[in-house]
Amino acid sequence: YAETCAQIAHFMWAWRMMLITGEACYAEVMETIIYNAFLSGVSLAGTEYFYSNPLAANRSWYDDADTAARTHPSAEGGWTRQEWWPTTCCPPNVERTIAALPGHLFTTSSEGIWVHFYDACQASLSLKDGTSVELEVATDYPWQGDIRITVNPSAGTDFALMLRIPVWAQGATVTINGEAAGTTPEPGQYLQMRRTWQPRDVVELTLPMEIRFVESHPYVPENRGCIAIQRGPIVYCFEGADNPAIAMPDLHLDGDKLCVADWQIEHKSDLLGGVTVISGPGLRPAPTPADRPLYADADARPETQWEPVTVTAIPYYAWANRGETGMRVWLPVACT
Repeated sequence: YAETCAQIAHFMWAWRMMLITGEACYAEVMETIIYNAFLSGVSLAGTEYFYSNPLAANRSWYDDADTAARTHPSAEGGWTRQEWWPTTCCPPNVERTIAALPGHLFTTSSEGIWVHFYDACQASLSLKDGTSVELEVATDYPWQGDIRITVNPSAGTDFALMLRIPVWAQGATVTINGEAAGTTPEPGQYLQMRRTWQPRDVVELTLPMEIRFVESHPYVPENRGCIAIQRGPIVYCFEGADNPAIAMPDLHLDGDKLCVADWQIEHKSDLLGGVTVISGPGLRPAPTPADRPLYADADARPETQWEPVTVTAIPYYAWANRGETGMRVWLPVACT
């Protein structure tokens, strides 16, 4: 169902659990929600909203928007965002959450400063003893994994700086003033660096941003035999606007080429407000099985022939901003 407000509630719950426990797993959940489940609930223009956020949509499910609205209200009039909803929770809830996001980037404790999320910003924080510390973060995250944090206490001060290392960031590295920090980052944990920090100390964190092919738990029957694509914290989807020659039900990933080397990454500043696009090898059945009967004897089924195609994925949050079209996050895998 993935209601936009439910994602916000999940975010709020995880925030409180993270504050109570200091465990990175809760911040991991929050980041997944921020960039995907929550952000998909609002249009790029910031003026239209989804009530629920599907992981698959097929425009042919409904003859027209009016029929969709009458027969299945959660269809958002045929899977397009609306300016307002009779149940008025989502629009104001989205706006207040966006306004509150800067207050979630950092916290302080008796140990020092915790960095939960990475965004280009400046922050002024106070330690337990009253020392003022300015942080300046320079990064193009989540598109790139290079993060530069300038630590500027009012005077040389001993405290710990805790950096969250995302669970997907295998091989992350960190330096202080150009030298190895002496502590190995562990994915899914906070990296604690305690020292006497001097004005203008520079921490550089590098998070590998490899494409990942993700499968769900086998007890989720709808996703058996399917793969989703992630890069960094971003979940990707395949939308009809980028794959116009392929019907969504026919779109498959090539199981023989689920290798990072076979896929291309390109940042397009002129697309959907600036997004990183992923393209790679897919397959489609030829001819399409669209004309087959609903039921048929299994032994009479024709052998599937596969035609190689190039498929293109965009960040899931950016779908449904170019008119009504089909979309899928989870794609079945086929092998030739």
